[in-house]
Amino acid sequence: MSLKHFHIFFITVSFLFLSYFAYWNMQAYQVSQDQTDLMLALVAAGSLLPLSIYAVWFFKKLRKLAQFAALTAGLSALQWALPAATWACAVCFKDPSSKMVQGAQSGVLFLAAVIYILLMAMFGVFYMWYRRSKKLPEAY
Repeated sequence: MSLKHFHIFFITVSFLFLSYFAYWNMQAYQVSQDQTDLMLALVAAGSLLPLSIYAVWFFKKLRKLAQFAALTAGLSALQWALPAATWACAVCFKDPSSKMVQGAQSGVLFLAAVIYILLMAMFGVFYMWYRRSKKLPEAY
């Protein structure tokens, strides 16, 4: 198995795992009403979007539309097989001024801030390396 085929297999298995994990946690949340199950379901469902974007980018890079069409058909079949996984969460149907909705919004803002800070720190390190490399004498 080549690295390309392993990569396709890994993306597909990751997508299926995240889909099932989101579905499973939503089912557990409906039974137990435990907030941890809801948060895990939301994290798993939210992770599907970046994985899908990466899969589209990867398949465009390969320029093999047959494999991309097969993945799309498989994901569509999964959506039809597990319709409960695509339902909106209970937060969407509640009062927008409730503490649960405010907590979810605060969590999203916090995670976005953490990602932004990390990206800016990485940019700062790369910029510092760039400036230092300009000060070094030419080796060749």
